[in-house]
Order: sequence, then C-alpha cells, then structure tokens
Amino acid sequence: MNNAIRALIGLSLGAMTLAAAELALADEQAMVKRVNQKVAIIDNLHKKAQRALVTAAQDKVFPEYFSTSKDKTALKGRIDKVSLTVQSRFDVDEMCLIDENGHEHSRIVGNAIAPDEDLSTEEASAPFFDLAFALQQREVAVAPIYLSADTLRWVVAYVTPLMAGDAKPAILHFEHNLHKYRDLVNKGVSGEASYVLMLTREGYIFSDSRKDIPLEAQGEAADHASYFDNIKDWEMSGMDKVVEAVNSGEEGVTRVKDASGAEYIIAYKPSESWSILAVEKQ
Repeated sequence: MNNAIRALIGLSLGAMTLAAAELALADEQAMVKRVNQKVAIIDNLHKKAQRALVTAAQDKVFPEYFSTSKDKTALKGRIDKVSLTVQSRFDVDEMCLIDENGHEHSRIVGNAIAPDEDLSTEEASAPFFDLAFALQQREVAVAPIYLSADTLRWVVAYVTPLMAGDAKPAILHFEHNLHKYRDLVNKGVSGEASYVLMLTREGYIFSDSRKDIPLEAQGEAADHASYFDNIKDWEMSGMDKVVEAVNSGEEGVTRVKDASGAEYIIAYKPSESWSILAVEKQ
C-alpha cells in the first residue's frame, strides 16, 4: 500500500471519528437541554410557593397575635382565614403556625381548620423546624421531602419565620403534594429508553417517568428507604460519578454502561434539595 493510499485511509478514518464525536456531543447536549427544561419547571414551582408563603407571612395579624397579652380568639380566627385563603389559591395540602417551643397555634389540612384540642405540641422535632428558625425575615427554605403525619403522604414543605418587632416568635409552614411536581416533570416523556427522575440529595428516587411510585403512607414506615429505590444501587459502571454529583448538588452530564454493555447518557442538575436526571439509552 503506497503512502497516498495510507494517507487517504487515515483522513477517512479521522473524518469518521470526528463525525462520531460530533454526534456523541450532540446527544449529550440534547440531554443537558432536557434536564435544564425540567429543572426550570421545578424551580418555577418552588419560586411560586416561596412567594406565596412570604406574602402570607407579612400579614399584620401575626405580630399582633404574638405581641398581645389579651384574648387571642379573634386574632386566631383571622389567622385561620389567612391560611384558608392561601390554601384555596395555591392548592396547599397543609398549612400551620408553629411557635418557638414547637407548639401549633393554627393548622389547616385541605380546607378544614383543626380544632384547638388537636393542635400539636411536638413540632420541634419536625424536619423543617430548626431550618426555619435559622432564616431571616422574608427568607424561605424548602425542606427535604418527608411523610406528612397529617396528610399521610410524602410532601415538600416550605417554611419562613414570622417577626414581632425584633423577635422571631414563630414560623409559618405549608406542604405541597409531590404528585403535582411529578406530573409536570413527566409531561412529554414516555418510554423505557428515555426517561426523567427526581431524587433526594441522598439519592432516593421519588419520581420516575417510566412508572408510578406510590406517595401515600404504607403502614407505620416513614423512612425514605421503605418507599423509594436509591440510585446508588444501580449496577452500572460510571454511576459513582452520578451518585457523588447528586449527593453534593452538582450538575453535569456523563455516560454509564450496564452489565450488558449498553450505554446511557445521564444529565443531572439540582433544584433546591432535589436533583433531576434525564436518562437516555444509546
């Protein structure tokens, strides 16, 4: 084989390699675009919920309630009304007012006001309690998902502190049903070869576009592992990078392979304490 032919073959192989690399890059960019679109949807939902909660928390009834030493019955009625208004406008599952000692002063579930004798005195152990009191006025935190003892399903909670002068006597909190978030993320995604997941920072998968994951309470179990699979258990080469990224809240795109040698592109990106993954089999 002469040098000219060798050069021609080399050029052809180089062109083929370059074309394959360009196709691979295009596939990865498409997955990054998809995950960015899904995260934008969830970020928008979070922002709407945060604005609604902060707006409600500015009502003057709250500092009045915690500042007065007089009978609070009328003020309590006004607080319940504020909560019912928020519930009707933003489809809130539960909303409650909790003081610095962990005592509930008001709670609605659905559109029902809880009677005073049913209000909890043990909310200091709630997963959002310390998180909320660490915030400043008008700040909102999104708590990690948990199984609500009142609605008996997995929820996402938003919390913000209430101010009475310079004091921070209480927090305002509401829960949203995760079904709403899952339905919007899964919209337009179908099939087994291309799918979208939502995960906790610990890797628990609470949304998978390929299947329905129950979010309702099952018996007495309330831990994540009793309800959700974890991405760290996926037996694919290269998954350790994805697991680490999810745990640390990083974004990126990578390729992994299953036991059969099939390759997958996974794009991942955080939204608050969650991560969203767009996965496609090649």
